[in-house]
Amino acid sequence: MNTRTPLRQRALRTWRTLQARHPGWGVVSESDAQVRDMVRRTDWTRSALNIADPSHLDLAARAIALGGVACFPLANIYVFAARPTEAILRYVNLTKGRPALQTGTFTTTPQHINEQFDWSRLPRGLDMGRVQELIRRLIALGPIGFRGPARPGLPAHLTADDHGIRTAQVVNGGISCPSNELYARVLDMIPENYLYGTSANRSRHITGAMDEPIHYRLAPVQADFGRVPGFFMIGAGDECAQQARYPLHAPMSTTLLSFHRLGPWDADSRRPRIVVERYGSLDLQTLRKTVAELDLDLWFGPSAQRRLTQRNYALDGLPALGSLPRAA
Repeated sequence: MNTRTPLRQRALRTWRTLQARHPGWGVVSESDAQVRDMVRRTDWTRSALNIADPSHLDLAARAIALGGVACFPLANIYVFAARPTEAILRYVNLTKGRPALQTGTFTTTPQHINEQFDWSRLPRGLDMGRVQELIRRLIALGPIGFRGPARPGLPAHLTADDHGIRTAQVVNGGISCPSNELYARVLDMIPENYLYGTSANRSRHITGAMDEPIHYRLAPVQADFGRVPGFFMIGAGDECAQQARYPLHAPMSTTLLSFHRLGPWDADSRRPRIVVERYGSLDLQTLRKTVAELDLDLWFGPSAQRRLTQRNYALDGLPALGSLPRAA
């Protein structure tokens, strides 16, 4: 069976990528112009800010608030984030090779996660207290994603309809992730309490692969996006140390749990079944234990029957990055 994208479709996606245009910068002062010019003039294929440097975080936050697209470490992987406008979402999607209006993800600080959901629309049998405690416990462990009923007022380009339920998907790197410091700085400069986020990689629509795993090294992202207008890079510094901080999480896209619908009733368990929409980075034994402690259960949806693929850089001819957690 041919698992690769047809050549004509890949060519069309590549052409759309070349047509993508940065929507512009919100420059209103000389200091704003200096930040914009810094992003424009820097060769990001060879340079990167450091997420551990507070002065670099201040600069990066200003660049995002003005309209830049940041690549940075979210726990043990690399992602993009930007202001949550439809124009930027279209630009990033096209640059990656995705359909222009493919729904984006919310990303924000742990304090604002619960504010993105409409807690009055939980399914029968599931209470707000247990779900919020589950979020709190999983965020304490590291990177994770949640999908639930979207609160009123969230933009259509960042929400999705699931059989009549408008949903929001929120991803965070965990309570101790340095990306929270970046988010907090940006949120102080914009009216929203969230950013738009997406994986820092080319879409499978461009590469032709059946799956395009997320990056956990910065250099390949720099090679692909370092000269794209508006994009800039923030590195982790020591990438081996970055991976070691998350022993329960393989370096791949986050596990995604949803709670706008429950899994099918299980007479043996008799507990509400949280849906696993994406079986990603979090160790499964740890996830099951955390859920069971709250008298909840799991149900693996159709797209979570197998774990996501972890990127193998040896296939790209890159040297190994020390000892990393591996997917089982």
